[in-house]
Amino acid sequence: MKILFALLACFSLALTSATVKDTVSAINPAMKQEIINMRILSQVDCDGTDGNTKCYMVQKGASIGKDFSEMLPQPIEGFRYEEGYTYDVTVKIDVTPASDGTSTFKYTLVNVLSKVKID
Repeated sequence: MKILFALLACFSLALTSATVKDTVSAINPAMKQEIINMRILSQVDCDGTDGNTKCYMVQKGASIGKDFSEMLPQPIEGFRYEEGYTYDVTVKIDVTPASDGTSTFKYTLVNVLSKVKID
């Protein structure tokens, strides 16, 4: 009997998750969302700008802690960078395809996992 209740609870949760996902897709079927972990190493001037636009040097997902980093040219909504620290954060990425074949990306802070002073 307990197994039956557990199965019904799992089915109900899966059905609710699918319904929420379907609702989001119905609002904007082209928009995709992803939640990732990211390490923010530093803030730098963006390439090809007047020097007033700042970008982050980051490591994403499996590249965290490796020798590879990349420039993130978009701001992270809700995140405030403080010089002299590295941050491990969780961010939500909203990807919206455009009609010309490109996509726009919006990064939103979900959580600051750690903030470590750089020596």
